[in-house]
Amino acid sequence: SLLISASGDLYSTTVTAPENGDDIEYYIHALANSGKELSRPIVAPDGFWTISVSSLSKADWASRNISQAYPNPTRYNVKINLDRIDGPITLKVHNLMGQMLYSNVIEGGSGTISIGLLPEWKGMLLLTMEGEFGKVTRKVLKID
Repeated sequence: SLLISASGDLYSTTVTAPENGDDIEYYIHALANSGKELSRPIVAPDGFWTISVSSLSKADWASRNISQAYPNPTRYNVKINLDRIDGPITLKVHNLMGQMLYSNVIEGGSGTISIGLLPEWKGMLLLTMEGEFGKVTRKVLKID
């Protein structure tokens, strides 16, 4: 899955990586309901972005398939999107002092994880997901 930010807008798509490890060349072309068209990079389709598939490690792949925490900052709960994550995932929440506030094991897969944040949890929190893919950490700011 690929998430691109262009001109402040977010675009996403699923790209199947070639078995032979060839690079993926791509550009974005969007058509708004108003009829306005946008291409990125600006020189598309003659110019494009490239993803080097062979250089993606397991951790890089996981980092791209586990979204950032949202909404961020938040008061009550936070969500994280998973895209094709295999095996169990250990989810832990720590504060910046290193104290573990929460731990749970979730089955892998695709979908959204919603985590309720307790009122006594304050400030910056670290959400760590660990599994066969390695470890991915996301930050979220808990506000009052």
